[in-house]
Amino acid sequence: MKVNMESLKVETRIANVTPDIAKAWLEKNTINRPLRRTVVDSLRQAYERGEHRLTHQGIAFAKTGELLDGQHRLSAIAQMPRGFTVPVMVTSGLPAEAFEAIDQGLKRSHSDVLRIEQGQAAVARLLAVIYNTSRIGLTSQYLIPFVKGTKAHYATLLDFCPKNQKLWSSAAIRSAAVLRLAMGGDRDYICMAYYSLVHMEFESMAPVIQTLFKQLTTASGKSNPLDVFSRAFKAFDVRNAGMTVIVVNDTARISVTAREVIAAHILGNKKAPAKAGAKKVNKVDSKAKATA
Repeated sequence: MKVNMESLKVETRIANVTPDIAKAWLEKNTINRPLRRTVVDSLRQAYERGEHRLTHQGIAFAKTGELLDGQHRLSAIAQMPRGFTVPVMVTSGLPAEAFEAIDQGLKRSHSDVLRIEQGQAAVARLLAVIYNTSRIGLTSQYLIPFVKGTKAHYATLLDFCPKNQKLWSSAAIRSAAVLRLAMGGDRDYICMAYYSLVHMEFESMAPVIQTLFKQLTTASGKSNPLDVFSRAFKAFDVRNAGMTVIVVNDTARISVTAREVIAAHILGNKKAPAKAGAKKVNKVDSKAKATA
């Protein structure tokens, strides 16, 4: 499409946007895609934590006045308390056809933004989900203290066993091992247990690690990441090494313990969040049981 540049009067400026301004601009939102509430909630939480950074991206208006870009950002600002203001780059005067090309690029991942490997970012994010009891609002900035708090323990694990394997080097398994290392668990046991899983050396596994291997390689054992984390978190406790059954009746209870460890040993806080957002997983086994 050829654009007559002489007919365009495009202006870009920095504007201090308040909730009232955001509401007024949203009245010009007539051609955007359906609003995604989870995106709005995530942005609102980032504003509440002071994580906003001024960039070239912001709000865009067509020369006819319609809002082309920024409806989620404006919706989040509109929910902020009176007196809140945030600097945003605002562009006006664009051709209406520009809407077709907006947000077509590849979004940066947490590992891209934080300049760390994907595996480390995945561990930080899962521990943040457990700590925060929600996947909403987990920006890259929010993950920074989780990355810093797990960096040394993650390096210990990967230095001992750098190999990747789809299930056994997943974020759920690594997060459980990292958290046990962070709370002062038996380093040799944890690293050897992780190594034996990744290399699938069944005969060298402790009984509880063999049990974990069997549970997670059967159809009935493949579950959500929190369930996998809960089983691995029990298995990586050297006190449970001789156990032959891993029981997870309630992942919420394990999450409470994990949040306390994250608060104390990863974030350096004195108190973990009280709310438990994990769901229950009903699975009862017999025989000897590994306990948290």
